[in-house]
Amino acid sequence: MLAQPAARHMMQGCKEKRVLESRTPAQLSLGEAITALRRGEPVLIRDDEINVLAVAAELATKENLQRLRQISRAPARVVLTRRRAVALGLAARDELSGALTISVSDELPAAVIRNLADPGASLGAEPPGFGPEPLPAKGGALAAVALAKLASLLPAALVLRAGKSETVLFARRGDLAVIDASAVFKRDAATAGLERVAEARVPLADAENARLIAFRPRDGGFEHLAI
Repeated sequence: MLAQPAARHMMQGCKEKRVLESRTPAQLSLGEAITALRRGEPVLIRDDEINVLAVAAELATKENLQRLRQISRAPARVVLTRRRAVALGLAARDELSGALTISVSDELPAAVIRNLADPGASLGAEPPGFGPEPLPAKGGALAAVALAKLASLLPAALVLRAGKSETVLFARRGDLAVIDASAVFKRDAATAGLERVAEARVPLADAENARLIAFRPRDGGFEHLAI
């Protein structure tokens, strides 16, 4: 059983603080992007195909959606794993791998965006209207889902496209976490080969024989914890 997000974030936080100073600029950018995403803040993801501003769907609030709208007026899209989109009835069950982008209304409430991400939630009998046929996620949109996974969040994001001039401006101003999609994909691939590095017995109230296990990517990235 995976640790709950809040517990994982708390345990990872103390480790992240100790290792940041020894990391390369690319690793620092990734760490900052992960931290920002966990806080519900927008992250700018740069890519040769599509640059996007992204927030974690499960952490969507009225406030961070308003901030996104202050930064960009581009149409909003939700990025979901194809499996989740199929479960919600938003995509055909032709295949279950990859991710899709779904056009959503600018007025879509934050609660609905959170429900799109939450595997335990549904859209109800009369779900809100969505845009045209879902499209395969690519570039920054696909990286947004990978970044959410790296942040131990549900693999879903709300994204707005950012133009090249906007991207340069945000990067210079430094008021947003900025990360290259290639760095996200590289780390995501590295985590597929996690090595088990530590284990300890941690009795819990309803699971006396529970154990805490630490895994580390082969590239020396942040440790992942599981119970």
